[in-house]
Amino acid sequence: MPMNISPAFAVTPVISTCQVTAANSVRGLALYACGLNNSGQLGDNTIVSKSSPISVVGSHYFIQVAAGTAHVSALKPDGSAWAWGANTSGNLGDNTVTSRSSPVSVVGNHRFSQLSQAGPTTIGLNSDGYVFGWGDNLSGQLGDNTATNRSSPVSVIGIHSFVQISAGLANSYGLKADGSAWAWGATTSGANGDNTATNRSSPVSVIGAHSFRTISAFQNGAACLKADGSAWAWGVNSSGTCGDNTATNRSSPVSVIGAHSFVQLVGGAFTTVTALKADGSCWTWGAASNGQLGDNQTVANRSSPVSVIGAHSFIAIGPSIGIKIDGSFWSWGLNGNGQLGDITTSSRSSPVSCVGFYFNSGAVSRVGTIYSLGISNQYSLLLTGSQSGTRVDSITVQATGITTAGSVRIFLHDGAGSITLLKEIPVAATIPADGIPAFTTTVNLGITLPFGDSLVATTNNSEPFNVIAMGAIF
Repeated sequence: MPMNISPAFAVTPVISTCQVTAANSVRGLALYACGLNNSGQLGDNTIVSKSSPISVVGSHYFIQVAAGTAHVSALKPDGSAWAWGANTSGNLGDNTVTSRSSPVSVVGNHRFSQLSQAGPTTIGLNSDGYVFGWGDNLSGQLGDNTATNRSSPVSVIGIHSFVQISAGLANSYGLKADGSAWAWGATTSGANGDNTATNRSSPVSVIGAHSFRTISAFQNGAACLKADGSAWAWGVNSSGTCGDNTATNRSSPVSVIGAHSFVQLVGGAFTTVTALKADGSCWTWGAASNGQLGDNQTVANRSSPVSVIGAHSFIAIGPSIGIKIDGSFWSWGLNGNGQLGDITTSSRSSPVSCVGFYFNSGAVSRVGTIYSLGISNQYSLLLTGSQSGTRVDSITVQATGITTAGSVRIFLHDGAGSITLLKEIPVAATIPADGIPAFTTTVNLGITLPFGDSLVATTNNSEPFNVIAMGAIF
């Protein structure tokens, strides 16, 4: 969601501190994957499936990852998009239909701020609010007013400016700064939310006077959060995915029942929704067939939220995935291809820990039937936005020992589950004098952090740094 940015903020007292070391980022935001690999979607230059995480090949540095049915897209800090895996519909955006088992660049010199994908379709949002799409387009989900597949990015038509996007199985969704939701693609089960049964090959407004904070697609539908933490959904509802205690498909938004207040929400495969509360508890609703609800059963679908079992406290979520503050990765559901990363192929109806790796909470994704992805990069949590917002005027980075040249990075992890590089602070090579910090620098940030959004810090240096936030908690 958009942030209130103002360089006029006055520097005020310290509101948070943390310490970052190489243990937080020694892998340099390397991407790891596990599960089915028949199309090269694990990116390790093979087509051999894996039941524990392996590294995507190449010296790549990604800050966001998105999973499709059999292909993957990832975003670099410079905004370039890269992809690998199946390419039969032009899914990889490299102007070919040749599958790839290692990353290739999406053509067109685009600079994206967010990627989203589902099935064989990918959409990307740039900093100007424009959306581009590539891959499968049989239902008009690329929004270019055609039903023609595209092997390189094409622009969604219309004078639209979006702040968030989410791709569904045969639909695409966009959220504008005013909180209005828009959709295009197949109308299956009311998935476009415009109260019609008409496919759309260009954006239409989701009906109702709603102002949403985040949007996330599930299979043939979407779920949204409002500023008060309430969840809303529309589309297919035969498994209870709309959370309104019915199994009636909805072609316009309905409220998820219960006095719940969520800080993050994501859709997923098998028409299941996963949501996170401020206390770290995880909640799910929808289909239960493979244990993807995490409530220790595989029989009863849930048409209203149920708690994922276990005394878990998560700081971020993906589809049937939870990430803890220590970076540990927990997941549940179907595991026939080893996609849970627990070195088994046994499905799980309650959370199990991924073996041996830690993951960045803003960059996890999973297609429930196939594979899991995570950006391996522990970090230090600097602060999370308070209920009324937290103003951050500036960030001070300080080292008290010998430093080598490198950088400290400050990222925004938003309530929608994506991570964005805000500041990269160069670190000079220095040797301290007695009692004098080796290195101290302050950079202006000037943002108001909304409730549930977080600032995190990493470094590629071996020495520790103190990171100090100045501002005000409202």
